[in-house]
Amino acid sequence: MKIPLAVTAALVLVCAHGVGWGAPTPPEKNAAVSGQLAGGQQPSLRQRYIVAQLDRNADDANPGTEEKPFKSITGCLAKVKGQLGPGDTIFVKNGTYRETISLIGAKKAYPGVQIRSGKSYSEMIRIQAYPGGKPVIKGSDVVTGWSRHTGDIWVKDGWDFNSQQVFADGELLDQVGGVMGSATGALMTSWHPKNKGKALEDMYAGSFYYDKTGKKLYVWLKDSKAPKDALVEADARTFLVYVGDLEYIGIAGFTLRHGSNRLYEAAIAVNGRFCMIDNIDQAWHAFGGAFVGGDYLTFSHCRFNHNGNNGMGGRRRGNRILYCETMHNNYRNFSSGWHAGGTKFIPYCHDWIVKGHVSAYNNGDGIWFDGWMSNVTIEECISYRNRGSGIHYEIGSRAVIKNNILYENGMRGIYLSNASHSLVANNLCYRNGLSGIASIAAARKDNDIYTRGESGHVPGGNNVVSGNILVDNCWTKQLVEDVPTWGLSEQVEGSYLWLMKQFVTWGSRPELLMPEQEGGNEGCYSDYNVFYRTGERGAPERLAFGRNWNVGYAYGLKDWRAKTGWDKNSIFAKPEFVDEAGRDFHPADNCPSLWFVKKVSQSVCYSIEDVLRPGWCAPVTAGPYGGDPELFTTMSKRMSVDRNLICKLPNFGSVNRQKLTKIPYTLITELEKHYLTPVRQGIRLDDVPFLAETHAVIYLTEKNMSKAITLDWTAKKLYILFAAEGCTDQPFAKITVHRDDGVNVDIEVRSDGKEGFTARDLRNDDASPVARVWQGKVQYYSDKTRIEPASVFMLTWTNDNPWAPTKKLEFRLLDPEALVAIVGLSGESNIE
Repeated sequence: MKIPLAVTAALVLVCAHGVGWGAPTPPEKNAAVSGQLAGGQQPSLRQRYIVAQLDRNADDANPGTEEKPFKSITGCLAKVKGQLGPGDTIFVKNGTYRETISLIGAKKAYPGVQIRSGKSYSEMIRIQAYPGGKPVIKGSDVVTGWSRHTGDIWVKDGWDFNSQQVFADGELLDQVGGVMGSATGALMTSWHPKNKGKALEDMYAGSFYYDKTGKKLYVWLKDSKAPKDALVEADARTFLVYVGDLEYIGIAGFTLRHGSNRLYEAAIAVNGRFCMIDNIDQAWHAFGGAFVGGDYLTFSHCRFNHNGNNGMGGRRRGNRILYCETMHNNYRNFSSGWHAGGTKFIPYCHDWIVKGHVSAYNNGDGIWFDGWMSNVTIEECISYRNRGSGIHYEIGSRAVIKNNILYENGMRGIYLSNASHSLVANNLCYRNGLSGIASIAAARKDNDIYTRGESGHVPGGNNVVSGNILVDNCWTKQLVEDVPTWGLSEQVEGSYLWLMKQFVTWGSRPELLMPEQEGGNEGCYSDYNVFYRTGERGAPERLAFGRNWNVGYAYGLKDWRAKTGWDKNSIFAKPEFVDEAGRDFHPADNCPSLWFVKKVSQSVCYSIEDVLRPGWCAPVTAGPYGGDPELFTTMSKRMSVDRNLICKLPNFGSVNRQKLTKIPYTLITELEKHYLTPVRQGIRLDDVPFLAETHAVIYLTEKNMSKAITLDWTAKKLYILFAAEGCTDQPFAKITVHRDDGVNVDIEVRSDGKEGFTARDLRNDDASPVARVWQGKVQYYSDKTRIEPASVFMLTWTNDNPWAPTKKLEFRLLDPEALVAIVGLSGESNIE
């Protein structure tokens, strides 16, 4: 997916100062800054400070100018904290800064430098990379002074920090044994990561062990290398960047590496309000990459990868995660049922936006919200090849999950677990291990307002699943073959494969799971989805649907519709992508998802490419992409005839008339919907497509004896689908074709005396074929016990001048005792 550079209007305001959200303004050019911000505000021209570790004149006693910069970030903060105020910026030049930036307010909840808050988005306090630079902050220290313990194992005595990670020449060593302590010093015993071995004697080449009691750090490097011949770095700090109870703080442009944990710490944690974190490249923290712990925070264009537990965590309200990335997290193999994977936001997340996020190869869920959240939008994200679900929304309400791509995840594509009042729209769920979309409401014995009655259900009702594409999900058998080609670490690959092998026999399970109708689970709805499965699972009647854990509830769309009333307009059809093998899921020009969704939620008017969808009012394309605007315009023009087929139904009262109105209704509702064109679906009879709808039928009666519709077709054949009652062997109807060359062709229709019909061209007395294409039974409106056989016929007329456009068709009833229903009209174009 192409990631846009622009984010929101709020971010644009910040660019007036040139922070990491744009090209930073160097201090020496401050005098040139001019112009106004939105609302007439003048941009701030306050103090700028320089930190330049590698400058030979750098010293923390300096004033922090270009000529006399500070040497460390903490040294700068210690000196300027008293005068640092709204609009000030600390520029940090290249270097490796082994320190923690900790900014705190009046509450002093965590050790750090106490400063004032910024004033607004236009007057933030910023710490950011100098223009063109990428300074590195590390949570590790270089370890020297090793002595040989035994064989190739070396020891560092007097190492006070309980390091959870050790690196040799940048490569992570495996942790043997080890414990994590909580903030109170108690050992962490639950949800423990699964390390290799338990004690010093379990060490092997490429591993480390920490003796917490003896304060000894042991390493055994690969290739029997001595530590003095390598750069050995061991975690010595937990947080690398910490922002406490402050407002309008900006952090941008840093590379963050390493960092340890006592329990839940992260490389960067922000607990303030209205802060902005941008262009952070973070990796290899022992627990988390980022913690979004405040209100109205923005994290944009950041990467949080290769962390011990999760890429991002968070809570509270109003936060925005924009165009960020979380990959290869939970390498320490924490329990993914607890808190691990790409993201895990818990609890009480309200009014969040996660937009354009990429989450992949995580040992857990890709994007996970859990615990009493509401009004969360997850849009335009790509979550793939995670061990867990692509998107997991658990115990909450009012999610909007739209325009996302979820593929080859180990569990479900999208999982609503006891989540209610949510919209799941226009997503692609492709080859995930379990169901493509699962909305399940199981009993949870919680003692809060969310539970319902004695069943203990946390509600899962009023969810809408619409406009999604679900292809080849519940296919763990194939994933087991594919996972070894993904380049995962040995431990993560083993964990992934172990899970997948538990479900290899689940290939016949549902693409879609919806809740049972009990305990607050009412009001769900599903429609306009595209389903497909390949190979031996490709029979439409074998497509499974489930209700909660009843995974064999229905088979095939017809059975599912009959039992639920859902998915009446959904189809089983093969989506055609631009490059399926290369995972380019743009719809090809012949894809059945194009402009398929007729009833549209206004929340999906934009596509995954962040542009207005062609036809966004209705119809729109199923799945995350909008489709080619030029193709939409072309196909919309071709289908103008369909709009003219709607006419007001007369008031029928006789038995024959009751039967006639039921014939098109029965025909259209009974037949399986087929893909016809990029803008519409309909039915096929004798392989001729018709855009038939129950409300778009022309009825010819004694009170409505003629009807004309305008065309502009260059057609070599016309196909007219009709039903008739009360006809004799005398002509009862006439069809006049008005051509652009001035020729009008009259076609008469009469009964053949054998329950069929004949038609002839009055110019030359040539016959036009009339064939019975459907036989069924109809039930009367007034008498439900009365059921009679019925038929629908197709008249085929061949144009002897196919280059002359057909401008108009006129239908006329000749016998007022007869009744005719024109059900559909189609044509074979002369233009290839």
